[in-house]
Amino acid sequence: AGGGGNLTTGNDNVHIGYNVNQGGANHTFSTFVGSQININTTPARSNIVVLGYGVLGPQTTADNQVLLGNTAVTSIRAQVTSITAYSDGRYKTNVAQNVPGLSFITKLNPVTYNVRPTELHKIWGSAQEEVDRIDHSQIEQMRFIGLIAQEVEQAAKESGFEFPGIDIPKNENETYTMRYTDFIMPLIQSVKEQQVQIEDLKKENQELRMLLQQILDKLD
Repeated sequence: AGGGGNLTTGNDNVHIGYNVNQGGANHTFSTFVGSQININTTPARSNIVVLGYGVLGPQTTADNQVLLGNTAVTSIRAQVTSITAYSDGRYKTNVAQNVPGLSFITKLNPVTYNVRPTELHKIWGSAQEEVDRIDHSQIEQMRFIGLIAQEVEQAAKESGFEFPGIDIPKNENETYTMRYTDFIMPLIQSVKEQQVQIEDLKKENQELRMLLQQILDKLD
């Protein structure tokens, strides 16, 4: 009941749940499953999937996104340990070997932290009655490990790296977001760079050992 509230001209949408509301945004080609969903973004979105209770409009920043749960969600659980991505070289274009390694990775500052999701809603401008429906007590007690997005942005700038794993807010009502899997590639590059350094040091060490042995032989 209540699905598709305020929808007037949107098309090819699916609404399942109580008080699933588009706020008159008239999205297209989108699926909404849950209750107390209010995706009232302007402009309207296309091809978004929303699953969960109390998912709000500011959680989506563009078309073609999947939103899983509200700001109280503490984990996404499944039997498998990762998401499988399409990676066939036949559909990748403009391939460039320009990923930095140590110059980027060594500038990062891993930290542990707590979160206060209500601060996100203040930035987003969420309605207080919508925020009050969400119980953030559990997630606020949890300890997390990660990076600060603004520091990652600065590290990327200092490295001359257009890091694709960070979304920078386009206005004061958007928040920074990151894709941690994108750090794997600079880490791989860092290992490769370190291996070159290790091989150079091994060669230098061998040369020094040989030189030392020559000196010892002469002393004998």
